[in-house]
Amino acid sequence: MFLNGRMWCERHANSVKWLRARDGSIYEIGTTAAIDDRSPNLVGILVDELNREMTAHLTEVFDKHKGVFIVTDANVRTASIPKGRVDHTPDGPRVLHETGQTAWQRGWGVYSHVGYLARVVLTVTSTEPPVVHVYANGVLVLRRVPDWIANRGNGSNAEHHAAFRRAVMEAVTAAIFQAEDDD
Repeated sequence: MFLNGRMWCERHANSVKWLRARDGSIYEIGTTAAIDDRSPNLVGILVDELNREMTAHLTEVFDKHKGVFIVTDANVRTASIPKGRVDHTPDGPRVLHETGQTAWQRGWGVYSHVGYLARVVLTVTSTEPPVVHVYANGVLVLRRVPDWIANRGNGSNAEHHAAFRRAVMEAVTAAIFQAEDDD
C-alpha cells in the first residue's frame, strides 16, 4: 500500500494508519513505533474486533444511568510500562514488569457530565510476542498473548480470534457488571 509517501506492506500500512490518526492531536508528539513493531496495529485491530460486543456490554451495564455516553477511542496512543510497575489484579497488587517497556493502547470509556464512570483499556507491549494487558477501571483483569500469535506456525484460524475475544469479554464482564436492584 502507498501511504505517507512510501510503499508499505499491509500490516505496516495499518500501523502507520493508526499512528497517523494522532496527527493534529495532543498525542501527535510522542514515541513512534519501530519499523518491525506491529503492536499499534494489533491493539487497533483488537478494539475494532471487540467493539460491538464491548459497546453492547457497557450499554447494558449503564442503561439505567441518565446522560451517559459510551465512546471508543479513535486513536492508538503510546503507553509506557515502567520497570517495576505494580499492577492491581483481582488477586491483589503484583509487580509484573521486570523491565520498562513501550506499549500501545486503545479502549472504551463510559462517561457523563461528572466524568468517567468506567474505562476499559487494552495495552499491547511492543515485545515479541506482544502481550495484551486488559484493564477495567484501572485493574488488570487479563494478561495474555493472543491465541493466534501464541500458536504461530501451527496455523491460525477464526477460532483463535474468537477464543481471545471471549477471554477478554469474560474478564471485563466479571469486572464491570450491572448490580442487581435492591427493590
